[in-house]
Amino acid sequence: MRQFVLFLFIAIMAAMPLQAASVTASALLTQTYANQIESWLGEGPITLTRIFYKQTGDGLNSNNFHNAVDGQGRTITVMSVSNYSNQIIGGYNPINWDTHNHYHMASNTNAFLFNLTNTMLFRKNNTTWTHETYNNASYGPTFGAGHDLYVDSSLQSGYTYGNYSYGSGNGSSSNPLVSGAWGNNTYYSTLEVFTITNGVVPEPGSILLLGIACLLGRLLFSKK
Repeated sequence: MRQFVLFLFIAIMAAMPLQAASVTASALLTQTYANQIESWLGEGPITLTRIFYKQTGDGLNSNNFHNAVDGQGRTITVMSVSNYSNQIIGGYNPINWDTHNHYHMASNTNAFLFNLTNTMLFRKNNTTWTHETYNNASYGPTFGAGHDLYVDSSLQSGYTYGNYSYGSGNGSSSNPLVSGAWGNNTYYSTLEVFTITNGVVPEPGSILLLGIACLLGRLLFSKK
């Protein structure tokens, strides 16, 4: 009997899913993409909760964006570039968005831009270009001094330069944020913004498995 209980305990613990990033209701973030963002943040398990969703034709604009995200703390923005093979790009803003018509300047390298399709990371540099984000009611999520990533008031178009405040810092067109699109117009079919919470809320099935494992463990180790 004890061997059977031990077998069940080991089997249930093996079936428990490994901790990975948790994502709520995303059109763009696969589990693989969410895990990659979690790895780049380097904080252990995270939960990404969507607070804003924009798709082509829904009429939402920069005012709707700011109404949803301003003052919500640090966020991940993700968008699909429809005129460049739907590459999935975005950025991490470690502070609040706002509409005060200003750059947020930072000498640290906490913020970053990314291309999930190509698994490319562009960390904020601390060279001449210390511009982290640009905050304006008529702008969508905009990063850097180039701008490295710009989204206009329609949330449907903009451009990407890269390598100003993010990446190399030399303003070079090499190794761009969007492959083939340095300085060209980009069009965004979908845009999402997520808040970040440390830790992962387990699924109900995982909670049940853990409960059974605990009961079996107690039964197993209480036997003489």
